[in-house]
Amino acid sequence: MILKKLFLGFALFAFMHTNAQSVEKPNRKSKVIGHDDVGSLMINSGLGVNSQEALPFYINTEFFFINELSFGVQLLSGGYKFVENGWSYKTTNLAVGGLLNYHINTLLNISYKWDFYIGGSAGFTLPTVFPDNWNAPSATNEGDKGLYYFGQAGVRYFIWEHLGLNAEAFYGNFKKGANFGLTIKF
Repeated sequence: MILKKLFLGFALFAFMHTNAQSVEKPNRKSKVIGHDDVGSLMINSGLGVNSQEALPFYINTEFFFINELSFGVQLLSGGYKFVENGWSYKTTNLAVGGLLNYHINTLLNISYKWDFYIGGSAGFTLPTVFPDNWNAPSATNEGDKGLYYFGQAGVRYFIWEHLGLNAEAFYGNFKKGANFGLTIKF
């Protein structure tokens, strides 16, 4: 009789313990790691492919001022080769600007490990032109100088809470292509 009561008590305890652990936590407003707190900061960096010949590099920061919106600053590089009057030249373009992204995970009810976003960027390009041969005359082509703007759509997958992979496609007057890199969340 005592053994039967102990067994039933243990079975009841195990059943209650299992059910207590299976109760879901309340839904957060945002499903993205770190984005449910205003003030989250991310740094993104990597390489890309674009409509220009040189391998581009990018680094940017994003600050969440509300759960679904982030803004930040970015530094982009790119470049290409061109021929003018029979001489070969290389141009390196550095771009400095800002970005604004809308994160759509809450809207689409997507898993917290993923971060899908759409947005836009704008800034100013600073080109430098180098001749392949130092005897070449100065080029009249000054590179992609001036204002740049483009739209972007991207995704991040967080491997761990503070580290993720990112991919982004973009199209605009400065360049078009895709970036691939790492994201660090603070």
